[in-house]
Amino acid sequence: MFALFAIAGIFLAVCQHGHVLVICDMIRSGELMKYPLAVVNRLMDDFGPDICLGYDIMCAFSTTLAKSSLGQKTVAFCLGGVVPAFHSHAHNRGCQVQWHPVFVDGVGLEDFKECERTFCRLNELASVTWLTMPFHHQQHIDEHLHFHDLDKNAGLGNFIFQNYHQALEKIEIDSPRLAALSNRLRITGKDYEHYLDSEQKYLAGLRKEPEAVQHVADYMELLFKLDELKYFFPFQHPFL
Repeated sequence: MFALFAIAGIFLAVCQHGHVLVICDMIRSGELMKYPLAVVNRLMDDFGPDICLGYDIMCAFSTTLAKSSLGQKTVAFCLGGVVPAFHSHAHNRGCQVQWHPVFVDGVGLEDFKECERTFCRLNELASVTWLTMPFHHQQHIDEHLHFHDLDKNAGLGNFIFQNYHQALEKIEIDSPRLAALSNRLRITGKDYEHYLDSEQKYLAGLRKEPEAVQHVADYMELLFKLDELKYFFPFQHPFL
């Protein structure tokens, strides 16, 4: 009877065109690292090298991947990754310049939020699968995603055309602007790459505050605590 409560949710991977590639149940747990690790392993086995993975916590997940049993395999398969365009702004600047799609070569105009769009479509199943047994739970989701992929196939030609048209439009409009800006500032494309590389190295060095700055911050914190003590204990005390 209680088997129907074992499934806590689903974890999936979706391609840039919206087709579901891998899906698995999350059993008696939340979004643990074992699920993305299993999905990444399956993606590499099925699709080979040169995969770019978009994940909300790719900045942290990359460390987990490197330390896992898949570490050497991801290096051999040249696995790359990004933090989705909108989500990365919730992280710090160091994450943005390293993982934001705009700074990663080869990802095009993708925002890497296709999983969220798929989950929005799956919300239609909530009332149907809420109290079903595992077999029927998976059956409903499988059938729903089957027709979901058929819909995506039907609109795939228009999707690719619109993306291609948008890319050409951006090149046509932004290239003259970039050229004018470069002439005014007397810089080239290599300078832009150098600026980005310098910012990445600078921010990487700020992960730990300099000792002098940390001492000043600690001193200010102690002064604030001293003011609080004086407020709660207004009488004169030799230590206050």
